[in-house]
Amino acid sequence: MVQDKALQRILAVWPMVRREELPWVTADMSLADLWGAVRFDEREAVEFSGLPSGVGISAFRRAKGLKLIYPDGSVHQYAKLVLQKAVKDALSG
Repeated sequence: MVQDKALQRILAVWPMVRREELPWVTADMSLADLWGAVRFDEREAVEFSGLPSGVGISAFRRAKGLKLIYPDGSVHQYAKLVLQKAVKDALSG
């Protein structure tokens, strides 16, 4: 993740992607069930990231599979730290 710029782009835009949570979501659902209970446009995340379609979809699915993004629009805490450092380094360098 530290050197994967495509993955970093997906992580950065995920909180901005529109999501619709279905009404039957409960607190005791598994992560897989939660993903199934949320409607969003995967292409929107890719478009926001500015990545080519294939690269973006692959990065999005990797982020989801690695549990770096969550159905509620949040990003794993460690992933946030990596993004913050990348931005800081880019701005100072």
